[in-house]
Amino acid sequence: MTGPIPTEMGLLGDLTTLRINMNIISGEIPSELGLLQNVDTINFRENNLCGTVPQEICDLKTSGFLEDLQADCRNSKVECDCCTKCVKQKTPFCGAETA
Repeated sequence: MTGPIPTEMGLLGDLTTLRINMNIISGEIPSELGLLQNVDTINFRENNLCGTVPQEICDLKTSGFLEDLQADCRNSKVECDCCTKCVKQKTPFCGAETA
């Protein structure tokens, strides 16, 4: 997968696992993913994302079923105060295209 995360993914109400790791996804994480009330796992790792994980997603840890939230938030362009695991981003900057 390449490009930004579609905001429409937040409409997948029955989704329980969202693993979009190890792609070439770029841009910011849309707050609409906070609508995924049944999701228990979200993995954003190893992409070209930047910005802050929206509070709406962090709120799923207390209001929903979310137990596992992973992102490239260790020494990178993604900030996440609620992630259960932060890894180091492999690309030099957010939005970087890789060959």
